Amino acid sequence: MVDSIGDRVLVREFDDGRDIEVVGKLEKSSEIGSNNKGTSIFTNNTIDPLCRIRFFPLHLMLVAELQENRELVGVIRGCIKHVGTKYGRTNVKLGCILGLRVSPTHRRMGIGLKLVRAMEEWLINNGAHYTFLATEKNNVASKNLFTAKCNYKNLSSLTIFVQPISFAMELGISQDIKVEKLNIRQAISLYDNKLKGKDLYFTDIDAILKEKLSLGTWVFYFKQDEWIGLHSEDEDEDIISTVPPSWAMFSIWNSCEAYKIDIKKPHYPLKLFHEILSHARDKILV
Repeated sequence: MVDSIGDRVLVREFDDGRDIEVVGKLEKSSEIGSNNKGTSIFTNNTIDPLCRIRFFPLHLMLVAELQENRELVGVIRGCIKHVGTKYGRTNVKLGCILGLRVSPTHRRMGIGLKLVRAMEEWLINNGAHYTFLATEKNNVASKNLFTAKCNYKNLSSLTIFVQPISFAMELGISQDIKVEKLNIRQAISLYDNKLKGKDLYFTDIDAILKEKLSLGTWVFYFKQDEWIGLHSEDEDEDIISTVPPSWAMFSIWNSCEAYKIDIKKPHYPLKLFHEILSHARDKILV
């Protein structure tokens, strides 16, 4: 740490009335991948800074303010989710830290650590059992903050795929593959069955799939493999025991109504939806 100004920084709750414009500018100056080397993906919070956490009953946004001139130099968001584990616990309170930003001119001064500690305190006071966050693999500063100073452990690695769609769906999907839309009951059943083998999984997948922003869930499988019961009108029909040998599923949400994702890459228009379809197709062909 080059210099510490922790004692001169006030961490307080975000004030929608006076902070929204300043936070928007801070977000822009701290964009992920702002060096423009390759693809960068970030949430556009300039219109609604609370958009990523607003739908959670328990959520909080904190800002770091210099006491000497009231300049905003940092921001952090947090919320609490209920999850299950593969070890049998079904009501674990998971605190999620996201959207940590520190002004480029005030980094390595302890501001990020102070924001994290304040958010952790709020999460603990609200009953969180664990704290979770995601960061980029090449974000050395973030990894050092959470692993070296805050004792976080690496749980898993997430890969986000993007792809140019200048020639959208030109290759199409193989004629040997069938794509079908599931009803909500079927989607819940399949997700419950697959997710319970994970270290952590959402216990409210039924509420997520029934939410108005959910556009539906689809499955891919080979036409030569029958999926018995998939079209049955009997609500008690078991589709788990009749799944074909190879299949894939995905769900789509209208995230545009909740928040905006900006994807930037020089000279190439990108869109995430096509990559989801492409990735699902590739998986089923393996």
